[in-house]
Amino acid sequence: MDQTLIRELAREHATPALSIFCALDTKDAGNDRDPKVLAALEHEAADRIETQMVGPDASAALRRRVSAAIASIDLAHPTAGVAVYVSPETSRVVSLPRAVENRVLLGNQFALRELIDAAGFVLPARVVVLSRELNRCFDVTDGVARERRDHGFPLAPPIVPDTNTPHRDFPLAEHERDETAKDVFRSVHRAVQALQREDPRDLVLVGDARDLAYWNTVAGSNNGVVARVHGNHERDTAAEIARLVAPALEEHAEARRTAACARAREAVSSTAVAGMVDVWTAAQAGRGRLLLVERGYNVCAREVSGELRLLDHETRDSFDAVEATIAAVARHGGEIEIVPDGALADLGRIVLQLRY
Repeated sequence: MDQTLIRELAREHATPALSIFCALDTKDAGNDRDPKVLAALEHEAADRIETQMVGPDASAALRRRVSAAIASIDLAHPTAGVAVYVSPETSRVVSLPRAVENRVLLGNQFALRELIDAAGFVLPARVVVLSRELNRCFDVTDGVARERRDHGFPLAPPIVPDTNTPHRDFPLAEHERDETAKDVFRSVHRAVQALQREDPRDLVLVGDARDLAYWNTVAGSNNGVVARVHGNHERDTAAEIARLVAPALEEHAEARRTAACARAREAVSSTAVAGMVDVWTAAQAGRGRLLLVERGYNVCAREVSGELRLLDHETRDSFDAVEATIAAVARHGGEIEIVPDGALADLGRIVLQLRY
């Protein structure tokens, strides 16, 4: 996910700022259900605009912008989810690689949690498909795989077959086969190293057990590999590769979140604050380096004389303090991790690591 886009949306303050989230059916493109769901969300958005906006002309203009944005969604080639952001000055449709809860939000800034959450589940990665016959490389971004056709990929070094081995009366010995295979993977490793120097990414290896073992022998243990997927997939399409490695990447992302929560827990007494009020205050001051917040955490609040007052229920001038904190951290260039519910239960469900 483009972090520049997230920061741009975070900087937008408008009255109103409308955020619409919708899950789409990727397995049945062009179905008649997705348009109906989007139409219902558009109707809900129109009701909220009518209720909260003053002035029929401004209301009608915003409704037209919402209709145009929803009409631009490519339902013939859907992604798992979509986010629609509309204000009097902005209209953006963002494809999401992960399904989201269908909902409509109207406030004075855009809701970014779904956008950031989806981005965190599909970290940029590099997939190397290993084989002694054909080695391929794919860059995965936002859940979409693109095959590399540079640095020698697809790489299929010539292997001298037994029958054509010059000056031989007998086939290659087993240890000679091993050395030949290692030569293949040394070439692959050199090509991957060159790519990693240009654009470092987490590595996922795909191959059978023997080829993965050859890679370990050639590359060593500390080689940036975060996951291994077993099986012969050297002829798979890019889309098939993306689907194949998605579970492994999600598992890696969750492990990273768990580790981040552990580090934040240790830092609370020194370089981090926890709890909604303290986190909101530090975020508004631009002190946030990394925000960790539980996926389902919401807090109704109001700002009074520059201080946050938590509320039991919504009022006309209330807002979701969690969404406001997310936007503040993103606006000041900090990072945000959305973590599973319960991961920060002992810390008030939200933690901010500080710059100073």
